[in-house]
Amino acid sequence: MEAVKIQVQLCQEVESELRELCQECRKKFPIIKEYTERAILKIRHHREDVESNGRGSGSLPDFPLDEVLRAILMACETFQHKIVMVSLTCLQRLIHRQVLKDETIAIVINLMKEQATNGDETVQLKVLQTIMATPSHMTLLNELVVEQLMQLLHVLHNSPNASVHHTACAGLRQLAEHLADKAAVAASEA
Repeated sequence: MEAVKIQVQLCQEVESELRELCQECRKKFPIIKEYTERAILKIRHHREDVESNGRGSGSLPDFPLDEVLRAILMACETFQHKIVMVSLTCLQRLIHRQVLKDETIAIVINLMKEQATNGDETVQLKVLQTIMATPSHMTLLNELVVEQLMQLLHVLHNSPNASVHHTACAGLRQLAEHLADKAAVAASEA
């Protein structure tokens, strides 16, 4: 029953963020608005399925992550500050709730890297906030993810903004510590 409650709450939170994204895209980006509306419909359908299946003993259906990520990716391609910030907030929520699948983590980190290179300080800080809140089991998933994360932190490390630079340094240290811990565990098991 607790899992149902958590899924329903996740659906409500993501749907709210996507509605805000839809609102921001309604005039300038009708295609993105359309994809976002599709994602909202999928989330509503998912929430209804969760609520009906949650009463029984069956397993919960998968969250419609692909549709949500598609809308977020398209929105971020606009490089419009408000749209990107709403998208990153939604992405942060998905990461925090650990909804991302292993195969999507590299895509998400690459998306954040693209946004970080834009040079917008508030976007860079939002990207750093998202990275720092990402659980280590996601950031250390495989070599590709670690490599992309290091590239992203390097881009942010080179920022002329002191806050971004110092937070990126802390992120690099945190990543190095996680890698060292993982290596120590692997060495002790060998």
